[in-house]
Amino acid sequence: MCGIVAAILSKKLTSKKIKGLLKLMKSRGPDHQSYIRMIFGKKIIYLFHSRLSIIDLKIASNQPFQKKNCLIIFNGEIYNYLEIKKNLEKKGVKFQTNSDTEVLLEAYLYWGKDAVYKLEGMWSFVIYDILRENVIISRDLQNEKPLFFEKNKNNNNLIYGSEIRFINYLNPKKQIDINAPKLLTNLVKGYKCWFESKETIYNKIQNFNSFNLLEITKIKEINKKILFKNFTTKVKKEKKSSYKNIKKELREIVIDTVQKTLRSDVPLAYSLSGGIDSSLIVSISRKILNNKVKTYSIIDKDPRYDESELIKKTSNKLKLNSKFVKINNQDHFQRLVDLTNYYKHPVPTINFLLQSYLAKELKKDGVKILLSGNGADELFSGYYHHYINYFQNNENLDNKNLDLWEKKVKPHIRNNNFKDLNCIIDKKNLLSNYNYFLNTLGKKKILRISDEKKFTNSKFKNRLLNEMYAETIPVITFAEDLNCMKESIENRNPFLNISLINFVSKIPENYFIQNGFTKFLLRDTFSDILPQEISENYKKNGFNFSFRTLFPLDDNRIIKFMEKRSPIYNYVNKKKILELYNKNFLNDEENKFAFSFLTTKIFLEQLN
Repeated sequence: MCGIVAAILSKKLTSKKIKGLLKLMKSRGPDHQSYIRMIFGKKIIYLFHSRLSIIDLKIASNQPFQKKNCLIIFNGEIYNYLEIKKNLEKKGVKFQTNSDTEVLLEAYLYWGKDAVYKLEGMWSFVIYDILRENVIISRDLQNEKPLFFEKNKNNNNLIYGSEIRFINYLNPKKQIDINAPKLLTNLVKGYKCWFESKETIYNKIQNFNSFNLLEITKIKEINKKILFKNFTTKVKKEKKSSYKNIKKELREIVIDTVQKTLRSDVPLAYSLSGGIDSSLIVSISRKILNNKVKTYSIIDKDPRYDESELIKKTSNKLKLNSKFVKINNQDHFQRLVDLTNYYKHPVPTINFLLQSYLAKELKKDGVKILLSGNGADELFSGYYHHYINYFQNNENLDNKNLDLWEKKVKPHIRNNNFKDLNCIIDKKNLLSNYNYFLNTLGKKKILRISDEKKFTNSKFKNRLLNEMYAETIPVITFAEDLNCMKESIENRNPFLNISLINFVSKIPENYFIQNGFTKFLLRDTFSDILPQEISENYKKNGFNFSFRTLFPLDDNRIIKFMEKRSPIYNYVNKKKILELYNKNFLNDEENKFAFSFLTTKIFLEQLN
């Protein structure tokens, strides 16, 4: 895990600017920092790297890394690097280090741009091929490793960076150009809108599309000669195999994925909730791979989100080294202010504020890697609204399933939209703040709701893929990366492995929800190692807290902050906002909106 910046500029950077940027990047890689400057056509190319040493801790693996007239800066991990290395060695390739960085570069040297098809892992990288005079830029398919860019049309300058604040720092303009409609759309649509396109809240800065491999061939024609090569994972025909064989193959792939994800030369730990996703990763590590496991959890006293009993049962049964992170005495408002300032972006949801405390505790304990269960809900179907999409396919209708849903699932659903299986799911139903904002607080029209992207003809699978590639996962990985890198920690998500995703995409949809359970296939496949309380739990809490738990009414700073004049009140009803923040209890929709509005207002105040 590291921080990278690639800048193609008309003028040299001052030594002061270079030192300032490396200092800004240090939290992403405190173990080594360096840069290189070279001529690129009529321009100058800078490659900056800040290293957090995870694989092969020796200085020979520091970056920028050069071999055979090629330079690379790389952020991430190639989980199958040992397999690729073995393959290349058979072809006569000699290696100087034990790093995945060298394996990645050698893979490019041998296979060219097609090397990306052979990678399992998470990455954003820039390769400068000196002899060919081109630059190759790539980002992993699952949006795990961030990459943003800014292109100046006036001077053809290009800047790519792991974080928005790196690009802002190199921007000579003192005034930050905010995309106000995009910012305010978040208040209506909630966090799912942030990365549904390459557009960001900064007008000149874009999110590098993870479905693209970019080649810059001639800098003098930079605006004309940009070649994009799509390598989007397409939904293939369903796998024709017995349920028994699918379970067998799935089990092998998941175990192999977790095992590869555990490759490290530094200490690692696990984020553990009361859900099946994190519990499964922990169970595989403990019971199948026979590893010692250290877990971290945060508990909310609000009964809507309290998973403490489930976590304790899992910990006791698996004999885990578990730690509960206490946040009762923390200054949550100040923490949110600091976190928003670090993000240079509103914090998407309240759970990322919580995760920042978790990361802080990990750093204190010397942990360098955090494993999470992110992606399983989107991959295997884990949300309540998935039932509606699933049952609207007549082939999936089953009286037993429907009866179990009515008795076991419906009582736990907090969103009234999803208690009616006849409900036609559209984008508005799925947006956390939509109805609340428009019906109660809205003063002006904001941006229209984007249409759902079309991946497949199956409404059920299409919903999962939209959440994976356009709505949920891009936001989760963005915020999780920032939280962890703030504390110099690498985050890993085994369920986002491309080999696993490719396999699951071919599984018939009638295996995803059975006996009233979401993620039925996953539960059934690993029922022998999962604690029964987890595998047979119908309720889904998620990693969350109530707003009032973190921001109680006796914290007068919040009300005073809300009472301050602000441009945001050109779009919302200030009186209604103050009424909301003075309420003792907030329902789920109000809970989400209250946090979203608070961090957005903080963000705008910090800009001014």
